[in-house]
Amino acid sequence: MQDISSHYQTLCKYLNFRVQGMILGFGCGTVDMTEKSSYPQKAYEFGGALELGKNEKHLNFNKDYC
Repeated sequence: MQDISSHYQTLCKYLNFRVQGMILGFGCGTVDMTEKSSYPQKAYEFGGALELGKNEKHLNFNKDYC
């Protein structure tokens, strides 16, 4: 997962995007596995925090790889 995280951060830097955080789905090798995990809900909550501009206060996914 470190490689994926590094690649994501490199892309954000290249595109001049501010990294808002990430959710890495450990153990999610298929769509079915992902749907049955807690990651879709975490992504929804994270996205809601971004939309409201509260991501840095509301959720701390920058250091917590769910």
